[in-house]
Amino acid sequence: WSAPSCAASRPIRRLKEIHKRRSREDVQTISLFESVRADLQKVEELLHEIVQVELAPLAVLLGHIVRNRGKRLRPALVLLAAKFGNYPLDRLAPLAAAVELLHTASLVHDDVIDNAGTRRGNPTLNALAGSRAPILIGDYIFAKSALTAVRGQNLRVMDVFARTLMRICEGELREVLSTRQWPQTTEEYHEKIACKTASLFSLSAECGAILSGAGEEFIVALREYGHNIGMAFQIVDDITDGGGYVKISGPAESRRQSERLVEKAKGCLRIFGHKAGILGEIADHVLERIK
Repeated sequence: WSAPSCAASRPIRRLKEIHKRRSREDVQTISLFESVRADLQKVEELLHEIVQVELAPLAVLLGHIVRNRGKRLRPALVLLAAKFGNYPLDRLAPLAAAVELLHTASLVHDDVIDNAGTRRGNPTLNALAGSRAPILIGDYIFAKSALTAVRGQNLRVMDVFARTLMRICEGELREVLSTRQWPQTTEEYHEKIACKTASLFSLSAECGAILSGAGEEFIVALREYGHNIGMAFQIVDDITDGGGYVKISGPAESRRQSERLVEKAKGCLRIFGHKAGILGEIADHVLERIK
């Protein structure tokens, strides 16, 4: 490794200055996550520990990614899905952090593919470090996520995690390799978002249930719940920005499809009775995001 040029190191110095001024704010969550807020803060602290690496420029860029956070919906689903069982937080927290890292790595690759300069109002890695380094950093985060998931100490979880990683990569490849094949069919679009978005939601809910020691019928129900929520989540995103499914089917049908998916997700929760309240509210919250 050779030292970066003065020009290349300016973004690193700028990020260090920004991060020094930032306070360690509580993790940003919606009110529905109140019951796991304290545990989400533990996940947040774990994420900050994980990105502490020896290579200083890499550590700064990883720290930038972790601080540029959203609502941590997927880690929250890991924790909430485990509320129906034993709730072993010492294994759930690393799994929740691993899921968030997996999501983060996919976003890093997405930004490279889309040549995006900003995400959530902040500069992306390819805006800060060029187009080559972010690809390797995304790969590095994928590896970190797998290493962190091992701390869940469950072979079945590792199997689901590895399969999800493959699904995400398959979704990214579908997007890259189909750029000249437009327009997409509805089936092609659904398969792409099943890989890239819904698989992570499904992973979160299913593996939270597995670590809690839940019975097989409950694990399957939560897996399907996560899948349907993830599909609806992406379609709602497309409604708000006018892309994806909206271009194929129009805004009215896109909304109807998202509503159908949310109802399917809530149907998966019937097995839990009144105990499923918060997960049902999260499903409704997905639709409330439509402007």
